[in-house]
Amino acid sequence: MKRRFFLTAIILASVTPLFAGGIFYNSNQSAEYFRTYERNAATDNADAVYYNMSGTTKMKEGLYVNGSNQFLFQEATVKTENNPVLGDKTYKSDNPVWLCPNLYVLYKQDNWSAFTGIETIGATAIREWKDGLPSLDLLGKQQAGFGNPASAGYIALEGALGGGAGLNPANYISRSYLKGESYYAAWRVGGAYAVNNMISVGAAGRIVYSQQKVEGYIDAGVVIAPLTRVEFDYTDEALGYSGEINMDIFPVDGMTLSLTYEMATPLEFKRKVNNGKNGGGMITDGEKKRLDLPQAIRFGISYNFTEKLRVEFGADAYLEKYANFERLDDPASGIDSDKSYGNTYEEGLMFEYTLNRYFLASIGFNLTQIGQKKSGTLDTSIPGAHADYRSVGFGCQVTPVEDLKINLGIGVTGFQDTYKYADKNDRAISPLTTKEYNKEYLVVAIGAEYRFM
Repeated sequence: MKRRFFLTAIILASVTPLFAGGIFYNSNQSAEYFRTYERNAATDNADAVYYNMSGTTKMKEGLYVNGSNQFLFQEATVKTENNPVLGDKTYKSDNPVWLCPNLYVLYKQDNWSAFTGIETIGATAIREWKDGLPSLDLLGKQQAGFGNPASAGYIALEGALGGGAGLNPANYISRSYLKGESYYAAWRVGGAYAVNNMISVGAAGRIVYSQQKVEGYIDAGVVIAPLTRVEFDYTDEALGYSGEINMDIFPVDGMTLSLTYEMATPLEFKRKVNNGKNGGGMITDGEKKRLDLPQAIRFGISYNFTEKLRVEFGADAYLEKYANFERLDDPASGIDSDKSYGNTYEEGLMFEYTLNRYFLASIGFNLTQIGQKKSGTLDTSIPGAHADYRSVGFGCQVTPVEDLKINLGIGVTGFQDTYKYADKNDRAISPLTTKEYNKEYLVVAIGAEYRFM
């Protein structure tokens, strides 16, 4: 159990506040996205540097600066049910994230464009479980001696409280705490070229840097003795390189067809133990393991039905089945990443209506089918990441003066259904023991774009 926990707890830091996208991949790269939930065929604003590089050739000439920030309000819960050792208890994480920025700079001239961008490309999150998690509390009780008649704690209880005292889980005290922080920052540079009026192409290279930090403790003991604490604190870092290509077709006036291919980004994380807190020797300083960002394919189609109404549909595929997720392997828990992960898919549909030259409003919808299977779920890892999500976003764009656009988007995301799953730890306790998982998110995003002539 000790080894299983310390191998899987690091995954917590990879939890992405999933509004749409893959398990470790974010689709939310601008305020415009949250008011539409679909931007794959966008040709209007400079966030197309991420969503549709070729579409930037359709924009007006000039230098664009587009920046935004997302405010993330999230809640995740894990509820134990029919657990004879821990009882029925709800564990909750509800940390807000106040900084999740994106910045794009674009220069458009004649039939070409050049651009750069800084993105929070994936797994940007904070998860703090102030009351710990079930697997940690169970580990604490085992460390205290519950279930092991040969342990010092068990023998002490037997002697002090009388025969059979060691069989009562209430005599064993366990408290835990766990916090994970993660971000993936990407810097891209690229360009696009309009071959003719019907075809544009684009390409970009990017550098991805990720840092993930996990810290926490487990207090364990028995009712007649002081608690002992096991602490862990470590940081994992990785640097990777990749690229992407994109093509747009404009078959008729007002219609855009877009296709983007993003290469996988190999990321080998190296671990650093902080302040000597190595979980009682279970965490290895300098350990290296792969957890790549997978390949992605994105498609979009946009059509202006009238001068005021634009409709866009898109579909994305994140090829996680073919990514190297070595860092998620945990034989002790029965987790084999090659078997526990398929591909993630998402679909988006949005409606945008221009009221006048100063104001437009939009609404969008997104469905995401997560590729992670139940067999890859532990409460110390990604709570309920395999569940499917549904999202709705709405907002507006205001143009108070020419060449200045201000975007406001509000998005709500959650499981399509809460779900229950009994992992290997639960099944070892009782065939009736299980856990219920749920996650919900509210996002407020604001951004601005200015075109310099």
